[in-house]
Amino acid sequence: MYKIIIKSEDLELGGTVELNELKDFFDECQISENVDKFSLSNLFDNIDYGITILKPTKDDEDFIFLYASNIFWNDFSPNLNKYLIGRKLSQVLKKNDKLKIKLSLNHVLSENKRVDSVIKLYENDKLIKAWSEFKLDQNGLLYICMKDQTDYYLEKQKEDNIFNYATLPNLQVDNNYNILQVNNLFKKVLNYTVDDLNKRNLDNIVYSFNSEVPGVNNFKEALDHVFKNKKLLSISELCLVAKNHDYKWFKSFVRIIDEDTAQISFIDFSELKASKENELNLTDYFADIQKVSKTAMSMRKGKLVKWSPEIYNILEIEEDFDDSFKDNFIYDYMLPGYKLELDNLFNNLDNDESLSYIYKVKTGKGNIKVLNGIFKIRYEKGEKLILGFTQDITDEYVAQEEALALKDNFSLIQESSNIVIAVYKEGKYSFTSQVYNILGVKPGDFPDTVDFVHEFIIPEDEKKWHDALNLSPKHSTSNVTYRVKGPNNKLKYIYCQNKGIFDENGEIIRVVGFLMDVTDETLARHSAMELQKSLERVQNFSKVVIVNYKNGNFIFTSEIYNILEIDPNDYPENIDLIQEFTVPSNSDVFEERIKELTPENKNIRLFNKVITKKGKVKFLESFVDAEFNDNGDLINIVCLLQDITNKIETEHELKQLSEDRKVLLQEVHHRVKNNLQLILSFLNLEVRFNKDNPEFIINNTRNRIKTMALTHEEVYQSPNVSSVNMETFLNEGVSNLFSLYTTGYINLHFNIESINIGMDKSIPLGLLVNEVALNTIKYAFPDKDKGNFYINLERLNDEVVLRIWDDGVGLPEDVDLFNSNSLGFIIIRNLSQQLEADLSQITDVVGFGIQLKFKI
Repeated sequence: MYKIIIKSEDLELGGTVELNELKDFFDECQISENVDKFSLSNLFDNIDYGITILKPTKDDEDFIFLYASNIFWNDFSPNLNKYLIGRKLSQVLKKNDKLKIKLSLNHVLSENKRVDSVIKLYENDKLIKAWSEFKLDQNGLLYICMKDQTDYYLEKQKEDNIFNYATLPNLQVDNNYNILQVNNLFKKVLNYTVDDLNKRNLDNIVYSFNSEVPGVNNFKEALDHVFKNKKLLSISELCLVAKNHDYKWFKSFVRIIDEDTAQISFIDFSELKASKENELNLTDYFADIQKVSKTAMSMRKGKLVKWSPEIYNILEIEEDFDDSFKDNFIYDYMLPGYKLELDNLFNNLDNDESLSYIYKVKTGKGNIKVLNGIFKIRYEKGEKLILGFTQDITDEYVAQEEALALKDNFSLIQESSNIVIAVYKEGKYSFTSQVYNILGVKPGDFPDTVDFVHEFIIPEDEKKWHDALNLSPKHSTSNVTYRVKGPNNKLKYIYCQNKGIFDENGEIIRVVGFLMDVTDETLARHSAMELQKSLERVQNFSKVVIVNYKNGNFIFTSEIYNILEIDPNDYPENIDLIQEFTVPSNSDVFEERIKELTPENKNIRLFNKVITKKGKVKFLESFVDAEFNDNGDLINIVCLLQDITNKIETEHELKQLSEDRKVLLQEVHHRVKNNLQLILSFLNLEVRFNKDNPEFIINNTRNRIKTMALTHEEVYQSPNVSSVNMETFLNEGVSNLFSLYTTGYINLHFNIESINIGMDKSIPLGLLVNEVALNTIKYAFPDKDKGNFYINLERLNDEVVLRIWDDGVGLPEDVDLFNSNSLGFIIIRNLSQQLEADLSQITDVVGFGIQLKFKI
């Protein structure tokens, strides 16, 4: 598949076309007009430009080829240039419309203007030819001049690829500070495109800029310096803000590409900048890389060599680093034969080649090491240098030799183990010999086209076997354990790991299987798991810890970590975890009680109080059983330990509940006594003031007793048996009172917060509100006119403020709350004293009102 692309400075001209074959670019046709031979054809044949001359047809609708040189045309078909002479453009070029060739020619004739273009020919997206072209009108003829620029564009494409796929972020900028292009790594690291940078301006993404060149404070000044002096400018450090607002630190270098273009390369050292409190520099960083990778860098000039410091660590010799070229001292440590061979390789090393050489040295400490050197030629100011990277690969070399030895012994390992290697390839199976011992069959019993292991799999595990062979390039491995039953009818467990090998199209090439007889291990594990499950059930149900103490070492089952709220990885093995968390006052109990154990008295019971890692207090109960030898010496202790914190707390709560009930019963009797005393006081006052009106006395007493009862009802219906919610209490009590003694001519207005108040204050408060409400009912509205009664109760910090008022007739001018000797005022003042409240009369209302403040 071929592709032609024409690009012109005029964006309306040019285009792209695809060809199955190159000859599809033109049509074979007859000569349309008689054409004289062009008189200068021989002259044009001898210049390095391709010349094509076209003449407009008489109707100016087409063009006729007068002359065509071999450049361009013959790349599509041999001698095509000669074939074109005398033929029309539209008849010859099939792709004229798509490539806008005719449009371009008409543009030259009509505008009398030169048109420049670039034509590129690709084969399967690979550039194979490129031409520069310009068209101009001369005396009514069109001249198309073409030059083969393939080498130039291939080199430019190579440079672009080097730029785009460079291992450092790069950008190119012209001398007008326009960003021309950014490479792939720049886009990946900083997320900016060329358009982004030109919109923002390069200096606007710079957070910090510190140049090594005096007087250079930003990128604009750096570019001016480079274009003016035509040399490399090193910018010591700068910080760029990425598009996602991350901060990135770089070392940057600016160099001239041509007189109008500069390239800026960035070395990212953000991680380095962040480490070691920003004190490391790139030299330290590269030195660390060399040290970690056991790699030394070298530069060879003639027979003299300059080494990086890591070579002294590799050769285990004292460092003598002076950063200069000197005799190659590594030759002094090479084993015989390597020096001569390495020099011969250097002499035959070509410019475009790299050299890799493995050799051995004997270090200053007498150790034999294996080194790998990689060398490449470089020219600096016309002088030949050989750059080298020498790495200590001793460990890898030894590991490789051990692997080879392991491979030699692998067959022996298979014969002495229960391991089988199976391979499936091209419809055939092969197994190592151990498979016959595992299954109890003979090698000749089955052909190689049959996976005879499958023949012995029990039906319940068939699916596992099929799933293990369901491999794909994305899931190329599988692991499964299935059961087989051989001719001897003995059940065995086989662990199988399969690995699929696939070609580039995803088709399976072969399957390699690793089979192992794990019957003994599986059965043992099943037994252990059953035992473990049983033990865990016992522990989870009873929260019991089994402790074993022997030879001064303690072993605990896992429940101890839950009890003490600790991570097992935070504590060493074999320590007494209980002693670690026992409260100091209880710390010596274990050692003292252990002394009580004797061959005749092997059991004791212990209690410990511990504080867990999270600060919780817990109580532990232990039952200890001791084991003694025939000489009466203590050899082992087994202890069953249980967390009894909940039991202790429950017993404590029951005891506390019993005490609370005693106190509560005493409180009930005390309150009943107080309430009866209060009722008695009310009766005495009523008799004193209303002895001639016994019915009035009875009604008032009844209202007060009902208020007390309502208070108790509110208490026993609430979850809190010691306080009363005033919102519910006052709403219900006052509403009942007004519905009993009025016919609805007084409107009630309540603004009562949901405040809980203890019974010692809620009863006198309720009685006080009751007295004020009765006062309003009896005196505020003598003519039964419409009126309003207000209650406002709110909390202010630790105080409660109660305001009660009406808009009735109020009190006579010569009567006030504190000086009046009426029964209602006396009761209100006495109740406020019980509340230890500040009582005041409200003066800014129409009728009568009070304000009460007290603490709760």
